[in-house]
Amino acid sequence: IMIIQKNPDKLYQELLAGEIKQTIIYNGIKGLMIVGDEQIKIEDKELERLKYDAAIHLPMDPESYGIKTELQSNVEVDSVDCYKVTYTLPSGLKWFQYYSSASGLKIKEVKEIQTTQGVFEQETYYSDYKETDGLKFPFTVKQYFGIQELDLKVTSIEINSGVEDETFEIEE
Repeated sequence: IMIIQKNPDKLYQELLAGEIKQTIIYNGIKGLMIVGDEQIKIEDKELERLKYDAAIHLPMDPESYGIKTELQSNVEVDSVDCYKVTYTLPSGLKWFQYYSSASGLKIKEVKEIQTTQGVFEQETYYSDYKETDGLKFPFTVKQYFGIQELDLKVTSIEINSGVEDETFEIEE
């Protein structure tokens, strides 16, 4: 998986799994998924999710995105005392983020995902934090969506590496 983000609110994600390549592009307004030769316009609640996934500054100012937040302390995740932050998106979908009370680092996230089959939860665990350019990033990510499980190991992170706007262009 390669993920590229650029402020304000741009996202490019490429997933290679064997012979299958899936690309997701969000340019701040429109979203597109490309699988093989097929291009699928991303709309409605899935487009809303992309908008918030692309928002680099979302955790620092969720209200500017129309998101309501609620903070709860003393929530336990795998024997770790955490703060739980609930984001309620304008569509009503909820995201839950869990931050270690001791380190302040995010250790878990649960997102409600709207699909054509209904609402499902995507659960993600973060660990093995390492410093890159003075910031800490998780280098191990485990993601669960239904019965699917992805174990991801981050190999590199580049910050402010000169990503061009053309990366996020969506053809009409």
